[in-house]
Amino acid sequence: MLKSQRFFYGWVQVAVTLVVGAFTSGGGFWAFTIFVAPMGDELGWSRTEIFGAMTVRALGNAVIAPLMGPLQDSKHGPRVFAIATAVTLAASMILMKWVDDLILFYLVFGLLGSFANFGSSEMMLSVVLPRWFVRKRGRALGIGSMGTALGPLLFPFIVTALLAQLGWRDAWMVLGIVTLAVLGPTSLLVRGRPEDMGLTPDGEPQVSPGPGTGGMTAVSARPNVDYTRSQVIALPAFWLIVLAASMTMLGTSGFHANWIPFFRDEGFSATEASLAAMVYGICSVSSRILWGWGAERVTLRRLMALQALATAFSVLLFLAIDSRAVLLLAAAANGLTLGGVFIMRPMIIASYFGRAHLGALNGLIRPFMTAASASSPLMVAWFFDRQESYDTAFLLIAGCWCLAAVAVFLSRMPARTAAPQP
Repeated sequence: MLKSQRFFYGWVQVAVTLVVGAFTSGGGFWAFTIFVAPMGDELGWSRTEIFGAMTVRALGNAVIAPLMGPLQDSKHGPRVFAIATAVTLAASMILMKWVDDLILFYLVFGLLGSFANFGSSEMMLSVVLPRWFVRKRGRALGIGSMGTALGPLLFPFIVTALLAQLGWRDAWMVLGIVTLAVLGPTSLLVRGRPEDMGLTPDGEPQVSPGPGTGGMTAVSARPNVDYTRSQVIALPAFWLIVLAASMTMLGTSGFHANWIPFFRDEGFSATEASLAAMVYGICSVSSRILWGWGAERVTLRRLMALQALATAFSVLLFLAIDSRAVLLLAAAANGLTLGGVFIMRPMIIASYFGRAHLGALNGLIRPFMTAASASSPLMVAWFFDRQESYDTAFLLIAGCWCLAAVAVFLSRMPARTAAPQP
């Protein structure tokens, strides 16, 4: 019997993802980069010492992720993690007002901040939204992932204004209070799966399976097969996806972290460098719905391979920058192409391995991605220090994206004609 659903609560989850993404990326990363100079000037810390807190944050996340991931699969797990993220992220900012010791800085922003990652936009995009949507998964992830792209567009301006009026200590505190005021109520809206509310993915009518359906749902014409963590480790497709995801992180964090120094080395002003970053952000935001739309209509691994190759080409454009026009073209191309990976990576995991154990599966993948993300800036800096040029580093970044394209193209969906045996 059909049960109509006028309003689908899954779109509330999309809205929550957008807001959480803006605050966790904008407040947790981009705002931090604005505080580096004033904190270093007052406290006498080097850039290496300050950015060490980001390394502590990443390593803490990598160590705890395999343990926390399965908890995201419980009924109340996602909401508990979302609330914990709101509290720990805000606390890691508010407590910065009283930080005057490097070890305390690492404990507050690094270690405490690492706990804020488990209910962040990463959880919403990789675990929650893929459960709420199947047929409309691409467009839902496309809209939800726009939040992480709004972070670099909004927070640098907000933080700069706070710094000018309040100084860095009070600016951190105000930012933390606002974060808690927004993410606290928002986190209460999180629900892990539609079935917990008597709903079905995509808001489709509820249909009782009849004879001969083989357990197929109204949403999917395929058997409902869900792989556990112990089962996926035996699948070549899983490890190919892990390799692709790691290569994309290796080809992203170090590349973006060195944009501003690279632009300045090429002779562009700070204003021109900021304009390029803004162009990147605008293109990244606007392209995500298009990538989501395409992911619902094109074979996913092929589209992901195309996206990775296009991103590699956009990286190579940076080696040809010789004017403001080419600068803006390269930034726009990178924004247009890179945005697709944040949508299609969670899509392919849910499509290949099912919806039931996404927290556990992503908890298994995250240490590899985090290690790649943490090592990428070091790789780029190492080559620059020895060659006084970014050419070799950027060529390697492009190579990472090409390797990601090959790996994901080879990752064929596992046979799902029957439920796998534990």
